[in-house]
Amino acid sequence: MRRIRFQVEGGLPPRKQRNRSVWEKEQASRTRALRKEAHKKLGSEGCFTGRVQLKLEVHVQGEGNRDSRLGDLDNFVSGICDALGKWDPKWGAVDPDVWPEAQDCPVHPERPIAFDDDSQVMKIDAEKWVWKNSGNCYEVVLEGE
Repeated sequence: MRRIRFQVEGGLPPRKQRNRSVWEKEQASRTRALRKEAHKKLGSEGCFTGRVQLKLEVHVQGEGNRDSRLGDLDNFVSGICDALGKWDPKWGAVDPDVWPEAQDCPVHPERPIAFDDDSQVMKIDAEKWVWKNSGNCYEVVLEGE
């Protein structure tokens, strides 16, 4: 069983909202940051090929646990699952203004990062912590075959 762990400092995870994708302009910088960190940790071993377990811990700066500006935990989980897979061509073309990287770039949306499809994720453990005097960051742990 493989296990990778990485942190993304200085930001929040990509989040899926209503009909908005993690690949669109609004979320692209968050999605790119996640994909870059995951790619660094996965290295030459590449994607998980079987079942995957995801653990997420999000640390956000805010005024209290019910601060709605921070984002819902389930939207972060869904955004991470989408962002670690690959862009599906049925969603249309990848916007080169949003994703200027060449298609052979390791973090390009048309390339999987951690798995081919987020249907491989079989278990999720997620927490969101809100602190008054801290920056935003999150930690991802992936275990699988």
